[in-house]
Amino acid sequence: MALIDELNTLLGFERVRGHPLDLEVFSKDAGMTRGDVIAATLPETVQEVAAIVRIARRHGVSIVPRGAGTGLAGGAVPVEPGLLVVLTRLNEIHAVDEIGRTAWVGPGVINLDLSKHLESLDLHFAPDPSSQQACTIGGNVGTNAGGPHCLADGTTVAHVLAVEVVTAVG
Repeated sequence: MALIDELNTLLGFERVRGHPLDLEVFSKDAGMTRGDVIAATLPETVQEVAAIVRIARRHGVSIVPRGAGTGLAGGAVPVEPGLLVVLTRLNEIHAVDEIGRTAWVGPGVINLDLSKHLESLDLHFAPDPSSQQACTIGGNVGTNAGGPHCLADGTTVAHVLAVEVVTAVG
């Protein structure tokens, strides 16, 4: 079975983007670098992400994780023809521990949404890049994002205690 057919079987046609206009949009982030995107996938669970990775591996296709695409560093842009795994639908704030001052969130949670969610607890997520109203926590982690609060509180790496990852073998 062909790569796109397998992805369509897994996710459905609406969550595998391969139209030329979609590929043009997904071929770059907010920076100037462009890459060759084979397709963009929109998983909704970690299990789907793992399955996408396994499918891509079977077909010898590289993958690139992507959040909202607000980055300027090209981190969401393939350097060779690749499959995008767009993580914006993994956007749940799973748990907040007020006493431990921690939150377990999906990579697609918008940076500012997390701080707004924590506001009533007198907590905030310190990394506040200028794109905080659109950028995702996963993208913040992937680029070690900063912002004005980071001068006093440190960049993203100082605020992450753990991550759940899907390895290259899915």
